[in-house]
Amino acid sequence: MIRSVVLAALSMNVGMLERHADFQHKAGPLDAQERAYLRAHPQAGVDLLRATGVTDAVWLQAVLQHHENIDGSGYPLGTQGEAIGIGARLIMLADRYCARVSKRSYRQPLLPNVALREMLMADKATLDAPLASLLVRELGIYPVGTFVKLLNGEIGVVTRKGLNATTPHVQSLIGPRGARLDVPLRRDTRVDLHAIREVLSAEQAGLQFRPDQLWGRSART
Repeated sequence: MIRSVVLAALSMNVGMLERHADFQHKAGPLDAQERAYLRAHPQAGVDLLRATGVTDAVWLQAVLQHHENIDGSGYPLGTQGEAIGIGARLIMLADRYCARVSKRSYRQPLLPNVALREMLMADKATLDAPLASLLVRELGIYPVGTFVKLLNGEIGVVTRKGLNATTPHVQSLIGPRGARLDVPLRRDTRVDLHAIREVLSAEQAGLQFRPDQLWGRSART
């Protein structure tokens, strides 16, 4: 099951690869022909995968249904509720979150905590509510990789989950007075002094670091 869902996540947009870059960089709204192409890409993806010999039912179902909504308002078939496979529902959540935190030609990326909040508020009628709650518990309000400023003025990166969704572990890279720290400092945000004051964009944080500095050598692989 896990392998099938991962493969589906990696191939869900294979049916629109020819025009994927065009859609990513398009500044204005899609025209009728472009909307039709977009709505057809799940089925086109399934057809392409089958043509290459893919027979995994979970994989194919997840690719076909990853734009379906719980309330039946999705595409390509308007499938709803439990008829949407669990793999497709998981991928749909991840896809919506990633879309919000990714830069587009027509907007800046949302901060991770804002993206989660907006997704849960704006899309709640179309989401699998229990799975959405699970996503928040797994990622936390401040997902790993989020840039944050602490109450003491330090700026750092969330490196792992804490005991609850609001208190992750942070590695501070810039000190309270704005100077780069020689060695990253581990901070537990349950401590009042090291609580998170605000989330920063990558530009606001202005941090440069190697992943292995914060996550060890395994981060290179």
